[in-house]
Amino acid sequence: MPKQTNKLTSEQLFKRAGGRRRYNLERQDAASKRRGEVRRLLDLYGRERRGTQARIARELHVSRTTVCRDVQIVKLLDWTLKHPAKAIKLLW
Repeated sequence: MPKQTNKLTSEQLFKRAGGRRRYNLERQDAASKRRGEVRRLLDLYGRERRGTQARIARELHVSRTTVCRDVQIVKLLDWTLKHPAKAIKLLW
């Protein structure tokens, strides 16, 4: 029995790609907003206090791993803003 292939039309492929782009932009936007909230909560609860990241994760209803990654990104962005010349050197 020959294998049946599901070939998509160009229009279907374009719609799929557009949907993926929209979905990814929505996720990136949500992550950016969440990082802003993580930064605010870090300032509120203290960056170096034990249990802060777990508390933030519970409050934002995300995993501790997600908050840990967000904290790393927030710290990197803060450092970049404080040391722009050093950041540029790292890029070159």
